[in-house]
Amino acid sequence: MAPPIEISRISTKILLSEPFYGHFMLGMPKTMDTSIDTACVSLIGKNLIKLSINPSFWELLKEEKKYGLIKHEILHVVFKHLFILKRYGNKALFNIAADLVVNQYIKPTQLPEGALMLSTFTYLKPLYGIALEPFQATDYYYKMLMKAITTTPNQSVSSYEEEYGPIAQLKDLIDQNNEQLKKHHYWQQFQELTESEVKIMEYALYNQVKNVMDRFQGNSSVLGHLPASLVDYLNNLLNEYKPKLDWKRILRKFAASSNSTYLNNTIRRPSKRYGTSPGISVKRRQNLLIALDTSGSLHKKALEAFFYETHFLWRQGAVITIVECDVIIQKKYAYNGEFPNQIKGRGGTNFNPPIVLANKEVRPDGIIYFTDGFALPPTTKSKYPILWVITPDGIDEQSNEWEQLKGQKIKVNLYD
Repeated sequence: MAPPIEISRISTKILLSEPFYGHFMLGMPKTMDTSIDTACVSLIGKNLIKLSINPSFWELLKEEKKYGLIKHEILHVVFKHLFILKRYGNKALFNIAADLVVNQYIKPTQLPEGALMLSTFTYLKPLYGIALEPFQATDYYYKMLMKAITTTPNQSVSSYEEEYGPIAQLKDLIDQNNEQLKKHHYWQQFQELTESEVKIMEYALYNQVKNVMDRFQGNSSVLGHLPASLVDYLNNLLNEYKPKLDWKRILRKFAASSNSTYLNNTIRRPSKRYGTSPGISVKRRQNLLIALDTSGSLHKKALEAFFYETHFLWRQGAVITIVECDVIIQKKYAYNGEFPNQIKGRGGTNFNPPIVLANKEVRPDGIIYFTDGFALPPTTKSKYPILWVITPDGIDEQSNEWEQLKGQKIKVNLYD
């Protein structure tokens, strides 16, 4: 059977046997790649993860090993190992810790020879007094292993043991002399992402986890069979990224109400009047102008949260034009799924230029203005609905400045 067809078959088997993991596979591109030795997860562009497999390597694996291989890579994504690697100084130790985490959720018979397990490190207890607890976080295993390599053994070690014994084995692992760890080399791509790009991918992971958890909510045959430690981790992940702010709902509602219609030819529906194909269908789309007030230091966390929502609207099909403005428009560009690399604050604030641009050139369905609100109200009347998104350190909701801004207003509160 051809490798691509075989991968689809194994993915279907995972979907039926362990639906939680299977649904992660559905949205992940899969490619055959002879340039890699075994298999790995890597980047497409800057915001999409793909699974790459060497076809020759794949054909040599037994059925259960293929199952375990795919599940292993899915778990690395679920536990965000690709995103958090850059936070750790010793990358080799992190790679070991990451494999220790995911391999505990895979049956030993599905793991390849040489796979790292807790039993690999039982020698740490007599030598260093370190006993690795099961089903702990990646950070826990990283710190325990770091303690081992920086601690003097409790008992004397012969030169033979030092060269060939367990300490030598640990040193070999740190030197990446393990086939299972070598594929983590491809995670280097994720270290090159900016903080904002990583945040977008982490938020996409949150949405994927949420969709899968919502799909199986109340279905004990799915979620009930997941290990309690994994369920706890997933719930913590959902709580970490769960939208807690009314402003997000209001922002999405505003965007949804700001749309235009257009006609589209379709072969699915023949014309009712003429009975011909293609027919015509009526489509809706959102054309939004988002203005960023760059007059001062933008509230970093609020800006990140705001761009999460911008990205969500863009993924839903909105056409978004972003304008960076202080007293004049400094920059104008179409949002294409990437955070701006740098937004610099400058002098004063003038709310008029983006509104003038909207009225005369962009002609959007709605304007969203992200600002602290500290400026004179605009004198230009907007032809289009406008939503003012006020930063946490911006104008007070009871102030005159708030009242003078015409249109809908919502203040970001990151702590509710």
